Amino acid sequence: MTQTLRNSLSSRRIHHAFVFAGPRGVGKTTTARLLARALNCVAGPTASPCGECDACIEIAQGRDMDVLEIDAATHTGIDNVREVIITGLAISPVRDRYKVFIIDEVHQLSVQSFNALLKSVEEPPPHVVFIMATTSGDRIPDTILSRAQVFEFRPIGLAAIAAQLRMIADAEGLTVPDDALALVARAADGSMRDAESALDQVIAFAGTTITADDVSAVLGIVGRDLLFDMTTAVADEDPAAAFTLAGRAVDLGYELRLVCRQLAGLSRDLLLVSVDPSCAADPDIAAESERDLAELAAGLGLEAAPATEPLPDEERDALAVRVERLNRRREQLGPVNPLAKQEYDEAVAHVEELEEQRRDLESALAELEGLITETDKRIRESFEQTFEAAAKNFEEVVEHLFPGGRGRLRLVQSEGPRAVIAGEDAPDGAEPPVEEDEQPEAGVEIEVTPPGKSTKRLSLLSGGEKSLVALAFMFAVFLARPCPFYILDEVEAALDDANIDRFLSLVGAYADRSQFIVITHQRRTMASADVLYGVSMGNDGVSKVVSRKLDSEQPRQDEARAA
Repeated sequence: MTQTLRNSLSSRRIHHAFVFAGPRGVGKTTTARLLARALNCVAGPTASPCGECDACIEIAQGRDMDVLEIDAATHTGIDNVREVIITGLAISPVRDRYKVFIIDEVHQLSVQSFNALLKSVEEPPPHVVFIMATTSGDRIPDTILSRAQVFEFRPIGLAAIAAQLRMIADAEGLTVPDDALALVARAADGSMRDAESALDQVIAFAGTTITADDVSAVLGIVGRDLLFDMTTAVADEDPAAAFTLAGRAVDLGYELRLVCRQLAGLSRDLLLVSVDPSCAADPDIAAESERDLAELAAGLGLEAAPATEPLPDEERDALAVRVERLNRRREQLGPVNPLAKQEYDEAVAHVEELEEQRRDLESALAELEGLITETDKRIRESFEQTFEAAAKNFEEVVEHLFPGGRGRLRLVQSEGPRAVIAGEDAPDGAEPPVEEDEQPEAGVEIEVTPPGKSTKRLSLLSGGEKSLVALAFMFAVFLARPCPFYILDEVEAALDDANIDRFLSLVGAYADRSQFIVITHQRRTMASADVLYGVSMGNDGVSKVVSRKLDSEQPRQDEARAA
């Protein structure tokens, strides 16, 4: 963490928001003040503030106008956040380079306060830096953490705490042995502030001369000898001695929960010593002990067994180099962002979700392609069947319209030779070949040869014949795909008098297969109908429809009467 902040200050790549998370009493707020001094020092931004300029002195004394310390446990409401933080963002620093907001115990803010603070943390003015300290980093919303640099503070080691307590004791003129200071450091559980408070409490009890017993009595620490005796009684399977020692702990006023916790700690120390006997000299394990942990571990049968075959010198040196390289790499990486694992897990889950969606889409696409292929096949088969039936019907209709004539439908492709689906091929030499540059577009080609004519081209037929051919094609399609009825409007407008009779005979020939509704004003067409509907306009402007059933025998009687 220190190296990261130093590099950030040296390169002037200063983030706008920091989150210091860790247990109590490890220096989060103090580090925030030091960072504020480094940002606003007259020689800064610098990793080594002078401590002599006005900004450094006032920040250390807590009276700098541009460095605001806010206790989130007190100012939890949204109104406090708006009044103290959001309103002051737009105001430039009075003297310093940056306006620094130090929010202590930021996790105490309400949900509404975090929402109000989010936009300010996301896009603050260039002269604003947020430093948020918390003992519960998991209670800060991810939206805030993702916009800040998160630094995890670890508990302080026993040796560092004991060294600081020794410096304080020397400065205060106290007479205190190292084992007593080690007891205070162990009771602090990694918190420097707790250790200093505990030392003040012991000084108030014992005065300037302090012993290990004084520390144990004031702080309620279970004596190490009692713990050793309890461990030995358990290892010797001596229940009477174990009960006696438990009664002594009760008589001395120790909390039994604390006794069990410290017994678990002693068991851990014994395991460490059994694996590596050199750990017995580690102050974090046995600095205050008057007895040898290695001896106790050996008595319990936990002594470390030496390697039967020592490593060769080359392998041992290579292993040492590798361990050293890994340690350097760990120091370079610094503290690990607690959100990195969470973000990685979320990214992996998102990738897996996308992969499943991709598989679903591929499966759906394959089904769709199969459906398209099947539909295309059905459409092609239906078209071929319909066209084949229409071609046969067309030959029949043309034969009816032009007795002795000949008609044919052919399907023309845009590429390659013509494909004849129905009808007979034309005899050789009956029609000139089509040049390659005159190749017709894809479609249906209609050929009709009326009786007495050799041409097949519609352009050479008369206008009435062309209309009849169009009707013949329409009837051929009708018969291929029959419908309940067909509506024919103003047919006689496209037919001359000579061809109307042909049309009427065609309607009559297929009356048993379909019904035709013909809209006409020709008397001959009306006379051929089974039912006639007449439309007339009355004087009142309302159309009236009159219908009558035509007797099919009436025209025969009229003809007989005329004869």
